[in-house]
Amino acid sequence: MTNSDLQLFFTQQCDFLNKGLHQEFADGFGFPLPVQHGEDLEVHSTVNAFLGWLGSQDSWLTLEEGQYFQYAVTAVDPPREGRFRAYVTVSVMGPNEQRLGLAKATYYMRQKPGGFAIEMVNCPGVQMTVAAKREEPRYRVS
Repeated sequence: MTNSDLQLFFTQQCDFLNKGLHQEFADGFGFPLPVQHGEDLEVHSTVNAFLGWLGSQDSWLTLEEGQYFQYAVTAVDPPREGRFRAYVTVSVMGPNEQRLGLAKATYYMRQKPGGFAIEMVNCPGVQMTVAAKREEPRYRVS
């Protein structure tokens, strides 16, 4: 595994997300999939549950014209028994390469034949001009 292989994986994931290719995006994950986002915890038990959740997230997945997501791998822990953590900066970019939002996430991953799988995501906070704040934490299993 090289950092360039991992960056390529995240670039492909980002391309799928930007194009609304949810099935292809979901293929990069393992299930069940816990996703910690701020104080919210979502556990997606199956790929179909995850796809249903993605379909309900239009408020933050649908960007304005000229906006797109961009992922950058900033660090990777050494693998242990095929598992590792990847530290990724997720940006929402706008026209003229203007950064509109930023999140730093930790992806818990494993190597699999032909690539990688994301097994868990921890995104402690988002600094975004397009993000809405929610008062109560949510916990949901789908």
